[in-house]
Amino acid sequence: MTSWKGELSRNDDRFLTVAGQKAIAYTSTGLYDSDNVLFSSADGRYVFRLKGAYLKNNDAIRQVFQEIVKTFTFDAICASQQCFAIASTSLNKWRINYSRLKSLLAAGDWRGADVETRAIFQRLQQLQGQGADLLYGSKTLLNRFPCEDFRSIDTLWSQASKGRFGYSAQKRIWQQTASRTKNPKARVEQFGQAVGWRRSQPLPEKNPIAMELSGTKWRLDAELNFTAAAPIGQFPWGGTSSNLMSDILNQPGCGSCTTDVIYLADDRYYDYVPALFTKLNQCSIR
Repeated sequence: MTSWKGELSRNDDRFLTVAGQKAIAYTSTGLYDSDNVLFSSADGRYVFRLKGAYLKNNDAIRQVFQEIVKTFTFDAICASQQCFAIASTSLNKWRINYSRLKSLLAAGDWRGADVETRAIFQRLQQLQGQGADLLYGSKTLLNRFPCEDFRSIDTLWSQASKGRFGYSAQKRIWQQTASRTKNPKARVEQFGQAVGWRRSQPLPEKNPIAMELSGTKWRLDAELNFTAAAPIGQFPWGGTSSNLMSDILNQPGCGSCTTDVIYLADDRYYDYVPALFTKLNQCSIR
């Protein structure tokens, strides 16, 4: 492993474990000083190096880098009783590593667990190939994800919250609210109100994202109740993170970005929610 360090590395090796693998941490110099971590894949075929460069020893990026290293995990496929970490494979052989989600839920970190759940779906989306986009294509893409992953996510959330959160809790509420009206839009809104995804008043012009989002009644992630006292069924949340919407709005020269973000903050729910419960029915999640 040390042969991968490079000529400018310092002789200050520290041994640790990253993603279940033995690793070496060290510093190196150059145009910028940097913290580095070397570790191999589970099958030993690849060596990974994580690197965080900084200007000063007390640079905040060093703490961020350490947190990234702590939370790094491999997804894996399982075949012939052995699991190998890889970058991509066919979707029907893919096995998501749920250890981070399980740890976050066990610690009662509902915010972190919600972010990790969305990250899991991003990884499943990537396996669908170029053009697959869960943000704008949830009506078709959700149907292509394995039921096994929906069941795993539901089980972890349900067990950690004693039945308050998870897809099973959301489905029970959907069945109750959907029975009150035949109007598709009203069904989605009543469900959103019941699980705490909707506000009682429209979002004001002064909000963390942009004045263009004023008027929507769908909550931003910062408005959710990340405690065990949150409304039943609030998590996993079905919205789009404020950071992502801000990034989209700040893209230079993007003529449709405002329209895109308005869709993500509002109209997307009317596509996502019915598609989610259609999928949960197919997966026999009750």
